[in-house]
Amino acid sequence: MLRATALAACLFSLTLAGCGDSASDDDYDELEGKRYAHRYFQVDLHGRSLVSNEPVVDEREADIYRKTQTVLIESGQVLNSALRHDDLSEWESIPEGEETLDWIRERLVVRFPKGSEVLEIALVDRRAPKEALVAAVEAISKAYLNEVVFESKIQRQKPRDILTESYRDLDDEIKRKTNAHQARLKDASSARLPEIAARIELLKQQIARLGDARIGAEQELLRRLVDLELAGSGSGDEADDADDDSDDNEDAEEAGQSASDTEPPMEVVRQAYAKHTAKLDAQIEELTVEVQDLSKDDPNLAARAAEIEGLKSIQSDILNKIEHWDIELKAPDRVSAFGSVEFIEP
Repeated sequence: MLRATALAACLFSLTLAGCGDSASDDDYDELEGKRYAHRYFQVDLHGRSLVSNEPVVDEREADIYRKTQTVLIESGQVLNSALRHDDLSEWESIPEGEETLDWIRERLVVRFPKGSEVLEIALVDRRAPKEALVAAVEAISKAYLNEVVFESKIQRQKPRDILTESYRDLDDEIKRKTNAHQARLKDASSARLPEIAARIELLKQQIARLGDARIGAEQELLRRLVDLELAGSGSGDEADDADDDSDDNEDAEEAGQSASDTEPPMEVVRQAYAKHTAKLDAQIEELTVEVQDLSKDDPNLAARAAEIEGLKSIQSDILNKIEHWDIELKAPDRVSAFGSVEFIEP
């Protein structure tokens, strides 16, 4: 039993040792021992905002970016662009016409070695002339920069251009409306607009306070009537006591004091408060008429002024966004080529 256990342990150790000696996926090099030309690109997978200095994308998005670059380089758009600028069919070992594209795809290797931020474009072939492989990689590299990297930068510029155009259009509208508004203010009838606007605002505040006072008077009347109903008293003295409790309603007290002793107390209270609320209504009506008369000068001027201020606020927000984009667009390109095309002979 002990010998079997020892043998099992020995086999397990050998298995672990064998696994340790075998190459991992990260150590695998698909170009090892092959003949090829290649070029490197430095790629900023995560990117950083120049404003916040925070990474723009996380690791999952960075992995998607790797795969996207690979697909784009292998796309017909990039490879056909490379063939348009460099006629590789002049080399005897490279087929002509549509077969050239297939020949390149079969030999093209695009990768990020060991999951790094280095992009490698390579073309592998055992027989093609060195010059042909170098020329092909150079053509593919240029096409990648033109069709993908530079085009991406142009696309990033578009939101800024749209914002700039909106800012200019808004600026023209603000100038046009401001000029029209200033022209109206020059009229004699509009010269006192600021003073009139302040007076209107004051009158509206007074009207609001009077309205609150009227509501309060109605609530106080209801309270007194309820008290009288509960007391069940029919004497005029209690109505007089109710009148004495209202220090802030002088009109109500005067009406209560002049009421006939023969009238029921609840009717005396109603008359007192009716006189008081009627006076409040008259004051509200008077102030309202004054507001209407003042507004006849040009009721739209204040609205136009407010509209212009609103447009200026929007314009300021757009300007802030443009300045933000100006900073972001100064960031280095996420992809940059370094070195030149190299040829590797095993």
